[in-house]
Amino acid sequence: MSALSAYRYLRYFLAVVLIAAVPHKLLDPAGFALAIARYDLVPTAMVNALALVLPWVEVILAVLLVCDVLMGPALWLTNLLFAGFAAAIGIAMARGLDIDCGCYTTGTTGSMLVALVRDVILLVAGLILSLIYARVIAPSRTPITPEDSEDSMASACACDPEEAPASDPNSQTPSAA
Repeated sequence: MSALSAYRYLRYFLAVVLIAAVPHKLLDPAGFALAIARYDLVPTAMVNALALVLPWVEVILAVLLVCDVLMGPALWLTNLLFAGFAAAIGIAMARGLDIDCGCYTTGTTGSMLVALVRDVILLVAGLILSLIYARVIAPSRTPITPEDSEDSMASACACDPEEAPASDPNSQTPSAA
């Protein structure tokens, strides 16, 4: 599989994963807020705001991934999100909590270990995507600045401007009449 194919598939895969996590959060914000509160990682005053903002962050990141726009920041935030999810689940497991992760449903208790493994896999996929972007895609998208184009034109010229033959005013050149 080429790097460009992997780049495309991983972008779409992560976008689908992010979008799949959104509907229950938007349809049941109270249930999602309760799932966040059960982790006991953020101040109580922030739980509702987080429950309202997080689904829209996931939607925006999914759209950016699909549209291949602002990929540097989108990948950075996507990986930060997956790392945060994995860390939250890991902390909950270390505390002995058996709670709803709040990932794709609310109100059901699933395996925290499965959720942790899933988030680590998603983080690894995001990191691979970031690596492909940084090494293959971004360099090919580097815009040429006016200074760069002047430098490249000067280096492409076979002669040195100082050594170029002076124009002879007595020479016979056809004129465009």
